Amino acid sequence: MKTKPKQLLSTLLAVMMLLGLLAAIPITASAADNVVAIGPGDGVEAIQTKTQNAINDSNSGDTVTVTGENLDQAGDTLFLNIKAGVTVVWKIGYGCPISIENLVSLTGDGTLEVAEGGALMIHDNGTEIKGGSGNTVIVTGGVVSTGGGSAIDAYYVNVRGGMVRAGGSDYAITSRVAEVSGGIVEATGTGGAIYSTGNNTSITISDGAVSAAEGNAIYSMGNDTNINISGGTVSAVEGNAIYSMGNDTNITISDGTVSGGTVEARIYAIEARGDDTVIVVSGGAVFARRAAINTCGDHAIVEVSGGSVSRAGANLTGGAIEAYGANSAVRVSGGTVSSTLSAAICTSEISSTVELSGGFIFGTSIASVDYDDPGTSELSSGGSIANGAGARAARLTAWVQPVIHIVDGGQSPVISGDAVVCEWLRDMPMPTSIDEYSYKSQAAPARWRNTGGMETYIEGTSTDLTVLPDWATVVWGRDGGQDGVYYANGANEGFLPVDGVIVEPPPEPTPTPTPTPTLLPFPFTDVADGVWYRNAVEDAWRMGLIDGKTPTLYMPEDNLTYAEAVKLAACMHQLYTAGAVTLSNATGGNPWYMTYVDYAKDNGIIDHDYEWSAPATRAGYIEIFANALPDDALPPMNAVSNGAIQDVPMTHPQAAAIYRLYRAGILTGVDAAHNCNPDANIMRSEVATILVRMMDPAERVSFSIET
Repeated sequence: MKTKPKQLLSTLLAVMMLLGLLAAIPITASAADNVVAIGPGDGVEAIQTKTQNAINDSNSGDTVTVTGENLDQAGDTLFLNIKAGVTVVWKIGYGCPISIENLVSLTGDGTLEVAEGGALMIHDNGTEIKGGSGNTVIVTGGVVSTGGGSAIDAYYVNVRGGMVRAGGSDYAITSRVAEVSGGIVEATGTGGAIYSTGNNTSITISDGAVSAAEGNAIYSMGNDTNINISGGTVSAVEGNAIYSMGNDTNITISDGTVSGGTVEARIYAIEARGDDTVIVVSGGAVFARRAAINTCGDHAIVEVSGGSVSRAGANLTGGAIEAYGANSAVRVSGGTVSSTLSAAICTSEISSTVELSGGFIFGTSIASVDYDDPGTSELSSGGSIANGAGARAARLTAWVQPVIHIVDGGQSPVISGDAVVCEWLRDMPMPTSIDEYSYKSQAAPARWRNTGGMETYIEGTSTDLTVLPDWATVVWGRDGGQDGVYYANGANEGFLPVDGVIVEPPPEPTPTPTPTPTLLPFPFTDVADGVWYRNAVEDAWRMGLIDGKTPTLYMPEDNLTYAEAVKLAACMHQLYTAGAVTLSNATGGNPWYMTYVDYAKDNGIIDHDYEWSAPATRAGYIEIFANALPDDALPPMNAVSNGAIQDVPMTHPQAAAIYRLYRAGILTGVDAAHNCNPDANIMRSEVATILVRMMDPAERVSFSIET
C-alpha cells in the first residue's frame, strides 16, 4: 500500500533520523559469495591462482573473501585482475622482507578491500598496492604498510578503518580521489600521508587521523583540486598539514583539526601557492606555530565564518592568516582569528582587502590587521578587534589608500584593548605619520560615518552592533527626531546619534508560508514499475528510512545480515525512546557493528551474539526487531491465536516474537495462509515494508487467521 503524501509529511520528522541506515552499512558486511581458503603450504602462485579463479567465477556485485593462513615471506608480486563490480576482501597477512616494486598489482575495474585481520606489508622499499585507472582500494581494517615507497597507489582510495603507513620518502597514499572516514593514514619518514596527482582531484577527510612526521600530511600538485575537511585530524610535525601548488584550488574546513609544524620555520597548517585559491573555514580549528593559513598566489580568497584560525609561534613576523598575493581578500564574518606575538591578519601586495563583518580578531604585537601595502583595502563594519598591550588595531607602511575604510554606513569595527586606530577621511590631507589622526579606542569605542548610503534598522534591536565588555547594552532607537543608538552600563547611559541611518518601528510579524516539498525522481534503476515491492521501497526511500547500495542501485534481492538487523533495531529503539539517533559505526579497529551490538545488549534488545556477517533468517531478524520497540509501541490489533500460524508452533524458539509482530500488524506472512517461513532469509525488498510499518502505525495491516 503506497503511503499518502499527507502521511509522508506527518512522519517525515520522526523517521529522518534513520536516513541512510542501510547506506551507512559497509557492503562488505554481506556474506561472501566466494571464499578463498589459503592453506599452510600455499605460496604466492597458489594464492594468486586460487584468488584469480574465484574472481573469474564471480559476477558483478559478488564478493571474494581471501582468508586462512598468512604468508610473510612472499618475494614475488601478486597480480590480480578484478572484474567490474567484484570486491576482493583481503583477510590474511601477506608480507615481503625485501625490496619489491609492487607487492600487489591490480588491473581491471573492481575493488580490493583490506579488512580486519588483513595485512599487506613490505619491510623494505616498494609499493604495497598498485592499482590501475579503474581500480578502487578500500581499507576497513588491518594494516597496509611499507618501509619505503607508497603504501597505496590507486585512482580511488577510501580509508574507513585500520592503518595505512609509509616509512620512507614517498606518500602513504597516492591517488586522484582519496577519502578518509576512519582509521589512520600516516607517514613516519620524510614523505607525506596523502598525495593527489593531476588536475580535478579530490581529497575528503571526515574522520580518522592523517599525519606526517617530516613531510606534508596532504600534498596537492594539480589545478582544480577540492580538499574538504569535515572531521578527524590532519597534522604534520615538521611540514604543512595541507600544501597546495595548483591554481583554482578549493579548501574547506567545516570541522575537525588541521595543525601545521611545531617548528618556527616557514611551515603552515595550510599553504596554498596557486592563483585563484579559495579557503573557507566555517568550523573546526586550524593551528600552526608559523602561520595557520598562507596564500601566495594572486586573487586568493580566505573566508572565516566559524571555528578558529590561530598561531602561537614566538616569531614577530607574519600572522595567523597571511595573504601575500595581489588582489587577495580576507573576509571574517564569524569565528576567531588570533595570533600571539604577531598580527592576526597580514597582507603585503597592492589591492588586498580585509573585510570584517563579524567574528573576533586578536593580535598581541604590532597590529591585529597588518597592511604592508593596503591598496584599496577596507575593513567592513561589524565584528571586533582586540589587541595586546601597545598594539595598534591596524598598521600602515605605505599610504596608498585608506588603512581602514568604514563601509556600509554602519558601525565601525569595535576596537578594544590598548589599541590605536588610524582612519583617513577624504576631506582631510594625506597623513604624514600613522599617529597623526589616531584616537584611543577607550575614548571613542565606536564611530560611524556616512558613506553616502542610507541603512535602515529596526528600533530596539542590536543588528550590526557589537557590545564591548564594559558596555552592557546597545540598541537602535530614536531621540528628539534623531536616529542612533541607546547605550547603558550601570550609571553610564546615553544616546549616540548615527549619521546616514534610518531607524524604523518594528514591523508587524508576517506568517512564514510552509514550503511545498519537491519530490525528487526515484533513482533506483533495478526497482521497476509494477514489481510488488516498488511502492514500499519508494515510500521508505522518500521518508529517509533506506537508501541504495549505490546512487542508482537498490539491490532488492540482497539478503539482510544479522549485523544490519541489529543496527536497524538499535537505531529504531534509540529514535523511539530518545527522540534522536546518535549511534554511529565503531572505530579503532573494532567491527563496524559493535556499537549497535553493545547498545542492543544494554537495552535488552538481544541477549546473545549472532553470526553477524551471515544472512538473517526470518525468525532471527523478527526476534531482534520484536524487542526494538516497547509494548505500547506495538499494541495488538489482529486476532492471531496461539498455534494459528501453521509453520510456527508455540514450541518454536522464536514463536513469541513472531506472534507479537503478527498481532501488531507488522507481519502478514508469505502466502495467503499467513505462513511465516521462519528458516528462510529476508531480502532488502521486504525490509522496506517492515521498517515503514514499525515506525508508522498508519501503515500496519489488519487481518485475522482462522483456526
